[in-house]
Amino acid sequence: MVFIGRTCMVNIREAVLGDNDNLIKLQKKCPMGTDLQIELDGSPDFFNRSKAYEDWHILVAEDNDKIVGSAGYAVKDVVINERVEKTGYEYGFMVDPDHRRKGIASALQLEVEEQCVSKGVEFLHLNITEGNVPSMTLFTKLGFIEIRDCIPIMLMAYKHNKVDEYKIRRMKEGDIPVVISLMNKTYSNHNFYEPFTERSFREYYARMPFYDINDIFLYEDGDSVRAVAGYWDYNKVMKFTLKSLNNRWKLMSFLVKILSVISTMPKMPGKGEQMSNWYLTPFAYRDDNAAKQLLGYILNLALESDVNMITLPLDANDPIVQVLDAFRGNKGQFKWFVKPLGTKKIPGLSRNPLYIDVIDI
Repeated sequence: MVFIGRTCMVNIREAVLGDNDNLIKLQKKCPMGTDLQIELDGSPDFFNRSKAYEDWHILVAEDNDKIVGSAGYAVKDVVINERVEKTGYEYGFMVDPDHRRKGIASALQLEVEEQCVSKGVEFLHLNITEGNVPSMTLFTKLGFIEIRDCIPIMLMAYKHNKVDEYKIRRMKEGDIPVVISLMNKTYSNHNFYEPFTERSFREYYARMPFYDINDIFLYEDGDSVRAVAGYWDYNKVMKFTLKSLNNRWKLMSFLVKILSVISTMPKMPGKGEQMSNWYLTPFAYRDDNAAKQLLGYILNLALESDVNMITLPLDANDPIVQVLDAFRGNKGQFKWFVKPLGTKKIPGLSRNPLYIDVIDI
């Protein structure tokens, strides 16, 4: 696709492996956030972030053979109001700061939509960090509607937690049906959750780069599995470096420094420092205590591995939030947006929480 913008002419095409280095350079020029800015670095393989999806595509916009923009999308089925819907999840929108306000983002979006329509996609959805006014303005103008407030909960690994280690063990192959049953029950009333089968469970975790199914743990009381939790070492997929700090982060760092004199406190990365992170997946439970025991156990593993935090993105109204609130952590904010394609309307969402897939963050 060739697009003639306000002051340039760009060519939009599918990315190829040879674009890897240029996409990483572009990624570093487009930090995430506004006042609190985080540099993303997907090296050595920019495409690792996408490989967790079964059907994914990266588009690039070129101006005089130079990549000046990029956008990704993945086609996936989700369940909305008990109906399976084919959706396109959008991610990784970037436009070179030197080439903004030329219509490149709108051109990329148009190409995404045309490709998704050809694939039978009914809805597009994406998330935008709270405070990113330019992106919210752009996508609202392009027809997206805000549907939910969401929070990534970042539990800090800074002290050893007392847990019932004798009740915790690694998952075995034979445990997969039990794990699936527990997950499907935990998220049975969540919109955007498609229940797992044994096959889809295996395929999902096999696609995730650097995920080891041996890093899934069970909390077992007698013959009953009460909770399951695993972690994904996302540092190997994406590195996060703080480029600029907002006043809230500076205040938190100051308070932590003062309180650390009298108590063990989390480490607050400073400007120019990298934040190490594990994503919590899977996570499901029958009772709160079992869930907290497993969370404490994985936080201990993170502490031993010198990892700053474990993160789980959630709908702000998800009851799981109360379980994670038992631990010291930080909460970010982002909003979820949906756009219908064609004549179909966005289905009215009930008060049921939205399921946030960790690979979408």
